[in-house]
Amino acid sequence: MSLITARAKYSHIPVSPPYFPPSLLSYIATHDPINTAYTASNSSNPFLNKKILVLSGGSDPLVPFEHSRKFVEGLNVGWGKEQGGVKEVVVMDGVGHECTPEMVKLMANFLWEHSLSVGPR
Repeated sequence: MSLITARAKYSHIPVSPPYFPPSLLSYIATHDPINTAYTASNSSNPFLNKKILVLSGGSDPLVPFEHSRKFVEGLNVGWGKEQGGVKEVVVMDGVGHECTPEMVKLMANFLWEHSLSVGPR
């Protein structure tokens, strides 16, 4: 909720009806990834063995990385041969709420390396 609260505040919208009805707040509380076992090293963690790339603008006023930091840093995707997870995190200084050409290159390289190239993964 911290990210949604910050974004609503930035947009001068209250986190209350009609913008945020109770049904939406309940859905968020139930389905927000922060409420999963994202740090666990067992099958209760839905992110184990996943390949995740996080790109963020360090100066993003709409989705500040600070509101995602705890989740991203604690996110356990598993490492090593037994667990094939990959997590790459790039926070670009001076970049706002945008997708830069450098981010596009990073995405393409990540996809190539972890999804499209032939060979062991």
